[in-house]
Amino acid sequence: MDVLNKQCDWLITDEWKLENEPAEWHKIYNVKAYLKTTKAWLPEYYHFDKAGAAKATYKDNTFNIETSRLGKISILISPDMVDLNREVKVVINDKVAFAKKVVADQAFLFKQLKDNPDRKAIWVNKLVLDVSN
Repeated sequence: MDVLNKQCDWLITDEWKLENEPAEWHKIYNVKAYLKTTKAWLPEYYHFDKAGAAKATYKDNTFNIETSRLGKISILISPDMVDLNREVKVVINDKVAFAKKVVADQAFLFKQLKDNPDRKAIWVNKLVLDVSN
């Protein structure tokens, strides 16, 4: 996961709503850090109790996404993942958030090729969606 850009493969978490209650499945994991110089443990070093999370899958032109403490997400679209001749459906927290055909955007594709050296993941468009928890 690219923590700086809040991106994991095709899913980007654009906006976090940390004031919201976490989803029931959203587990909090605080870890301790050990300092070799002082030989001491630091409790709750990362403070992961304030985080957003998403669980996501895609199959047959449908993206199913569960979110926790997120306000906005983006989905990168690749012709290797979806059939651009068919409607793409996005279900977020059991609600249909998007159901339309997606067209390859040449300007978006060229910008992705310029900004990202990965030639195995070719993104031709991006869907930006509001999340309702």
